[in-house]
Amino acid sequence: MPWAASFSIWELLDIVGTFLVAIGVLGELWLLVKKFPYNPTNFPPLEFKKHKFETVFLLTVCVGVSLELIALPISLYKTHVEIRTINNNVTKIEPVNQPLSDISAFVSLTVKGKIFPELTNQISKSATLMLCKNGMSGTTFPILDSDNFDPVGLGGNVDCRTYSMNFHMISFFATLMLPQQQTTKSIDEVNQLHIIANFLPQKSKILDGYVEVTINSNRRKLFHIYPQNYIAVIIATNVSGENFNH
Repeated sequence: MPWAASFSIWELLDIVGTFLVAIGVLGELWLLVKKFPYNPTNFPPLEFKKHKFETVFLLTVCVGVSLELIALPISLYKTHVEIRTINNNVTKIEPVNQPLSDISAFVSLTVKGKIFPELTNQISKSATLMLCKNGMSGTTFPILDSDNFDPVGLGGNVDCRTYSMNFHMISFFATLMLPQQQTTKSIDEVNQLHIIANFLPQKSKILDGYVEVTINSNRRKLFHIYPQNYIAVIIATNVSGENFNH
């Protein structure tokens, strides 16, 4: 039967057991209301038919209850396992639980001074970005690299300039540095970025800026660059812990 195909063998046994119990109970009720011929001696064969029905109905109830006691716990356990498996599969396909496979970042940096000395001098235009936990950089996340920048002059009498940079994992080997079994939600642990801008002179005055880090092209986190003097590194901080998921 087509409807039976949607049930497991244990669920079918549980259903059969329930029907048997119901038949046995209804049979007992039938014996209570049925009028058998009066037999003052209570001697067969007048009472034999009644006793036979009582035995059949009692055995029917016993078999039904036994099937339920065996099949129901197994059926409930298997159902629980199936639900847990479905929930685990649904959890795995959520974007925040996808394996970490790619990291990139966009940086906008405003520096005091109108002139871009990097454009006229033979100075490296590269920069490096490190993702940090509690201000400590390590090997948990790969280092990101940028080999160029886009200069943006603000014009007028504004004494500042802006750099736009795109960072990516350095090479294929950076993929090998990705944390094992790490998911995209690991970005939540990152609360600070360290940027080494090789083209900026030491003690350059950083006025403002921001960094948007992207993981697996679908999970983003925003960092703010507060005013500071550039000494060795530029620090960007995620003060509010804001995450932007797209």
